[in-house]
Amino acid sequence: MRVLLLEDDPNDALILEDYLQDTGNVAPQVTHVTTLAAAIAILAAPESFDVAIVDLELPDSGGLDTIRTIIERAQGLPVIVLTGLSDEPTALAAINMGAQDYLVKGAVDATVLRRSIRYSVERRRLEAARHHLERELAGAQKMEAIGLLAGGVAHDFNNMLTVILGHARLLRDARAEGAMLDASLSAIITAGERAAELTARLLALGRNQVVSPRAIDLNAVVDEVETLVRRVLAEDIRVVIERDPGLWPCLADPAQITQVLINLAVNARDAMVGGGTLTLTTSNARLDHGMSRGRPIGDYVAITVADTGHGMDEATRERIFDPYFTTKGSARGTGLGLASVYAIVDESNGLIDVESRVGEGSRFTVFLPRSDQRPEAPRPSTSRRSRGQETILIVEDEAAVRELLAWLLRESGYRVLTANDGVHGLEVAAAYQGTIHLVITDVVMPRMNGRPMVAGLLMRRPELVVLFLSGHADDAVLRRAVEHERIDYLQKPFQHETLLLRVLGLLDRRVDRAGAPQAILLERGTTADDEPEPETRMMLDILLIEDDLLVSNVIEMLLRLDGHRVDTHPDPSGVAMALATHDYDVVLTDLSVPHGGGRQVLRIVRNHDDGARVRPVVALSAANNAVPQVLAEGFDHFISKPIALAGFARRVVEIVERYASEGSDPGESSRHAAPSA
Repeated sequence: MRVLLLEDDPNDALILEDYLQDTGNVAPQVTHVTTLAAAIAILAAPESFDVAIVDLELPDSGGLDTIRTIIERAQGLPVIVLTGLSDEPTALAAINMGAQDYLVKGAVDATVLRRSIRYSVERRRLEAARHHLERELAGAQKMEAIGLLAGGVAHDFNNMLTVILGHARLLRDARAEGAMLDASLSAIITAGERAAELTARLLALGRNQVVSPRAIDLNAVVDEVETLVRRVLAEDIRVVIERDPGLWPCLADPAQITQVLINLAVNARDAMVGGGTLTLTTSNARLDHGMSRGRPIGDYVAITVADTGHGMDEATRERIFDPYFTTKGSARGTGLGLASVYAIVDESNGLIDVESRVGEGSRFTVFLPRSDQRPEAPRPSTSRRSRGQETILIVEDEAAVRELLAWLLRESGYRVLTANDGVHGLEVAAAYQGTIHLVITDVVMPRMNGRPMVAGLLMRRPELVVLFLSGHADDAVLRRAVEHERIDYLQKPFQHETLLLRVLGLLDRRVDRAGAPQAILLERGTTADDEPEPETRMMLDILLIEDDLLVSNVIEMLLRLDGHRVDTHPDPSGVAMALATHDYDVVLTDLSVPHGGGRQVLRIVRNHDDGARVRPVVALSAANNAVPQVLAEGFDHFISKPIALAGFARRVVEIVERYASEGSDPGESSRHAAPSA
């Protein structure tokens, strides 16, 4: 057994080590340190311990902060507090933080200490086993839910594919003529639209849609959706709409709220088999502690959808928002309508309330957060043209989709460039000498995704406008980026007319170059000048250690576009092998990479160079207040995050040039800090 003993009193430490050695079994191996800093350094090393015995009062730390730090750094190591402080509140606080035991000096002998260690290690083992079983149970439950979901999806998609493939074969075999041809094409389009609607519901259920919440007038949304609601209802269902004329603005995505109202209307229609009345009511509401169900108390805007249908019993009410739960039978319902309603309302930071009794109908009330901003007036189109003449770059890894997009845009008069992934997109743009007006790109692609590619394009072509396409956009940064004036998003699949209207709208916005959006596309925020930076003369071999994939992609792209060679690793584990196989001019490392951080990278580099300063090691971090400490620890340079895109490659070259001109002197003159801009 390996024991970490953190005790600054040499006499107490000697007594404890004697207690630990006083056993008939194999004596434990004790590592004794006297400061919290020394303990942290040991815990960061690859060696492992079975238990830690920690004094509360140390030269560089005191009280519960000592325990909190050790537990955070120990990562599952059982911790026993051994202190001269006999204080029950402190003991309870330490146990609540995760300590396994609290012992008071003077009341401990060898038997008590060894028993405490044995019990602590066993409790930790049992806790780990319990967590493992809980994870297995959660995984089994998730697989059961996935199985139910997959069965429902397969059933619905097989029905749609039967329609699509059957009619397509009829057309291929040239059996269809005249009216039959029109009917087959209509059936294919209808089945495809049903498939698109199903995927939209699945994405809403999984919170994987890109939404654009803003201040909206819910009365205006109801006005727009009224025609759609009447279209999905039977003729024997009467529609009543009651609008509050003093309705507050609310914060939501109008497209998502439209989907909520349509789904609730369809649910009401199916509950009123013999006809009835559907009532939509808007109102202001204030939720208190008893009603908010975890949401902030305060002002909300409510819309109620009420029907006079058959109603629900309590057992049905408890399950109506479960995915694929339906009372309509597989022929009429997918069980996703109300589940997607709940997901959309929850993602909108709202809540939904249901009132229903058998034979008395149902009332669904959606509460959306009140907005202090005024709703935006609809923006009139600034273009009346039906054909374009601009140049558009399409970046899409799916060949069939890429070819369809290119054909549609060429037919509309645009000049089209194509690329099959992000790296290819950068190469095509670099080789094209003319103006590229718009980029249409998939989000997820091989080699390089859409976001870092667009960030690189905007550096050299800041006037670009961007349209992202995706069938699955679980991307928080992209959700923020679409709020920019010159970035838009279109969910796959889409109608041809919708695509062309989005393209026209973006090209109209291109005349306004204020506020280049590339900073939004980089998760840690960047800035860039409009002018391209001059070509760098020195070509470097660079080793980059960065665990954030987006940041590493962007940094690697910036350096490679200037002709440098870059190898990237997410943590220090591959640094020694990289240094052994290649001679790098500079090492760039984030300070907070896992498995030891940037300081571990520094140690590996210096050990490889036998303590000499052969190459500069540059720290990258957002912790600007750590600059003096970082430089004192031996780093040669500090670059602050967020990193300024413009001039970054040039700054790295300057660091290497300055380092070489100073003769790699380890003195203070070779150490510098660079600001983020």
